[in-house]
Amino acid sequence: MNVTDIKTGIAEALKAEYKDFDIYTELLEQGFNDRCFFIERIASKKSKMLCFSNKDRYEQTHNFSITCFYDDSKTKLDEMADSLYYILSEIAAEGVKLRGTNMSHSCSDGVLIFLVDYKTEVVVENEKAAEMEVFKANVGKKE
Repeated sequence: MNVTDIKTGIAEALKAEYKDFDIYTELLEQGFNDRCFFIERIASKKSKMLCFSNKDRYEQTHNFSITCFYDDSKTKLDEMADSLYYILSEIAAEGVKLRGTNMSHSCSDGVLIFLVDYKTEVVVENEKAAEMEVFKANVGKKE
């Protein structure tokens, strides 16, 4: 699973609830619709987990910002922010359910900025180390 899969999962969750909104995941186009979401990963972190096999396990945390442009009242933006806590609390990415954590939001000048983190686990198989060769030596008395 990669960041594009997570963005797609976020977009699908948003589209299910806000059908009349455009959703952008790459670039915000000039002259965009007043009712739209812009999804971007703003940071990520990778930590190695304890593992007792020939595989390395990592936990990746992806921090996303969902910006919503909505030319309506502040009350509507507040209602939308409240709904995003439920909509983005669990998404599906590549058939895997991901739980949204560390959610927060802010509203200013008709723009809602919603922050959410998603954690994934990555397993990397290590190359098998070559076995050491056997060294034989004849040790004898020097004459």
